[in-house]
Amino acid sequence: RPEHHDRVPEDDWEALSQPEKDKIRLKDCLLMWDNARPHTATDTRELLTRRYVEPVKQSPYSTDLNLCDRFLFRKLKHLLREDEFGGHEEATLAVQLAMRRVSEDELYDQLRKLRGHCHDVIAVGGVMCTD
Repeated sequence: RPEHHDRVPEDDWEALSQPEKDKIRLKDCLLMWDNARPHTATDTRELLTRRYVEPVKQSPYSTDLNLCDRFLFRKLKHLLREDEFGGHEEATLAVQLAMRRVSEDELYDQLRKLRGHCHDVIAVGGVMCTD
Protein backbone atom coordinates (compact mmCIF):
# COMPACT_ATOMS: atom_id res chain seq x y z
CA ARG A 1 0.00 0.00 0.00
CA PRO A 2 1.22 3.52 -0.72
CA GLU A 3 2.59 5.53 2.14
CA HIS A 4 -0.38 7.88 1.70
CA HIS A 5 -2.86 5.04 2.05
CA ASP A 6 -5.56 7.32 3.42
CA ARG A 7 -5.97 8.66 -0.13
CA VAL A 8 -6.23 5.25 -1.81
CA PRO A 9 -9.19 3.22 -0.47
CA GLU A 10 -8.31 -0.36 0.47
CA ASP A 11 -10.62 -1.88 -2.16
CA ASP A 12 -9.05 0.21 -4.92
CA TRP A 13 -5.52 -0.68 -3.85
CA GLU A 14 -6.41 -4.38 -3.77
CA ALA A 15 -7.97 -4.16 -7.25
CA LEU A 16 -4.81 -2.56 -8.62
CA SER A 17 -2.50 -4.97 -6.81
CA GLN A 18 -4.28 -8.17 -7.85
CA PRO A 19 -5.46 -8.05 -11.46
CA GLU A 20 -8.34 -10.24 -12.56
CA LYS A 21 -9.18 -11.40 -16.07
CA ASP A 22 -12.20 -9.10 -16.43
CA LYS A 23 -10.33 -5.99 -15.33
CA ILE A 24 -8.46 -3.60 -17.59
CA ARG A 25 -4.77 -4.48 -17.70
CA LEU A 26 -2.66 -1.61 -16.43
CA LYS A 27 -0.01 -2.18 -19.09
CA ASP A 28 -2.68 -1.30 -21.67
CA CYS A 29 -3.36 2.06 -20.02
CA LEU A 30 -1.83 5.47 -20.42
CA LEU A 31 -1.41 7.00 -16.98
CA MET A 32 -1.34 10.78 -16.74
CA TRP A 33 1.08 11.45 -13.93
CA ASP A 34 1.13 14.59 -11.85
CA ASN A 35 2.71 15.21 -8.47
CA ALA A 36 -0.25 14.05 -6.39
CA ARG A 37 1.05 12.29 -3.28
CA PRO A 38 -0.53 8.91 -4.14
CA HIS A 39 1.25 9.04 -7.53
CA THR A 40 4.68 9.79 -6.09
CA ALA A 41 4.52 7.30 -3.21
CA THR A 42 7.33 4.74 -3.44
CA ASP A 43 4.91 1.79 -3.24
CA THR A 44 2.83 3.22 -6.08
CA ARG A 45 5.85 3.76 -8.32
CA GLU A 46 7.11 0.23 -7.59
CA LEU A 47 3.69 -1.28 -8.35
CA LEU A 48 3.51 0.54 -11.67
CA THR A 49 7.02 -0.62 -12.57
CA ARG A 50 6.14 -4.23 -11.74
CA ARG A 51 2.99 -3.95 -13.88
CA TYR A 52 4.94 -2.41 -16.83
CA VAL A 53 3.06 0.89 -16.67
CA GLU A 54 5.04 3.82 -17.97
CA PRO A 55 3.58 7.06 -16.60
CA VAL A 56 3.38 10.12 -18.83
CA LYS A 57 4.55 12.95 -16.60
CA GLN A 58 2.44 16.07 -16.73
CA SER A 59 4.12 19.44 -16.46
CA PRO A 60 3.00 21.53 -13.50
CA TYR A 61 0.21 23.99 -14.29
CA SER A 62 -0.63 22.27 -17.58
CA THR A 63 -4.10 20.91 -16.96
CA ASP A 64 -4.96 21.89 -20.54
CA LEU A 65 -2.72 19.02 -21.69
CA ASN A 66 -4.43 16.37 -19.55
CA LEU A 67 -7.46 14.58 -21.01
CA CYS A 68 -8.95 13.99 -17.56
CA ASP A 69 -8.76 17.65 -16.54
CA ARG A 70 -9.71 18.84 -19.99
CA PHE A 71 -12.69 16.56 -20.62
CA LEU A 72 -13.40 13.54 -18.41
CA PHE A 73 -13.86 15.27 -15.05
CA ARG A 74 -16.25 17.80 -16.59
CA LYS A 75 -18.14 15.00 -18.36
CA LEU A 76 -18.43 12.94 -15.17
CA LYS A 77 -19.57 15.98 -13.22
CA HIS A 78 -22.31 16.49 -15.82
CA LEU A 79 -23.36 12.82 -15.82
CA LEU A 80 -23.43 12.60 -12.01
CA ARG A 81 -24.81 16.08 -11.29
CA GLU A 82 -28.08 14.89 -9.75
CA ASP A 83 -26.78 11.79 -7.97
CA GLU A 84 -26.24 11.43 -4.23
CA PHE A 85 -24.01 8.76 -2.73
CA GLY A 86 -24.20 6.95 0.57
CA GLY A 87 -20.50 6.23 0.68
CA HIS A 88 -17.34 5.41 -1.23
CA GLU A 89 -18.63 2.13 -2.68
CA GLU A 90 -21.78 3.77 -4.08
CA ALA A 91 -19.79 6.67 -5.53
CA THR A 92 -17.27 4.31 -7.12
CA LEU A 93 -20.03 2.27 -8.77
CA ALA A 94 -21.76 5.42 -10.04
CA VAL A 95 -18.52 6.69 -11.62
CA GLN A 96 -17.88 3.31 -13.25
CA LEU A 97 -21.39 3.29 -14.72
CA ALA A 98 -21.06 6.91 -15.87
CA MET A 99 -17.75 6.13 -17.60
CA ARG A 100 -19.51 3.42 -19.60
CA ARG A 101 -21.83 6.14 -20.92
CA VAL A 102 -18.90 8.00 -22.50
CA SER A 103 -18.76 6.68 -26.04
CA GLU A 104 -15.61 5.54 -27.78
CA ASP A 105 -16.31 8.07 -30.54
CA GLU A 106 -16.52 10.87 -27.98
CA LEU A 107 -13.19 9.85 -26.45
CA TYR A 108 -11.50 9.67 -29.85
CA ASP A 109 -12.89 13.10 -30.72
CA GLN A 110 -11.49 14.54 -27.50
CA LEU A 111 -8.11 12.88 -28.12
CA ARG A 112 -8.07 14.40 -31.61
CA LYS A 113 -8.80 17.84 -30.13
CA LEU A 114 -6.11 17.34 -27.48
CA ARG A 115 -3.60 16.40 -30.17
CA GLY A 116 -4.40 19.60 -32.08
CA HIS A 117 -4.08 21.62 -28.90
CA CYS A 118 -0.67 20.07 -28.17
CA HIS A 119 0.49 21.04 -31.67
CA ASP A 120 -0.73 24.61 -31.03
CA VAL A 121 1.18 24.77 -27.72
CA ILE A 122 4.36 23.51 -29.40
CA ALA A 123 3.93 26.02 -32.24
CA VAL A 124 3.95 28.94 -29.78
CA GLY A 125 6.92 27.65 -27.81
CA GLY A 126 5.08 25.94 -24.97
CA VAL A 127 2.86 28.82 -23.95
CA MET A 128 -0.57 27.80 -22.69
CA CYS A 129 -3.23 28.33 -25.37
CA THR A 130 -6.99 28.49 -25.05
CA ASP A 131 -9.20 26.58 -27.47
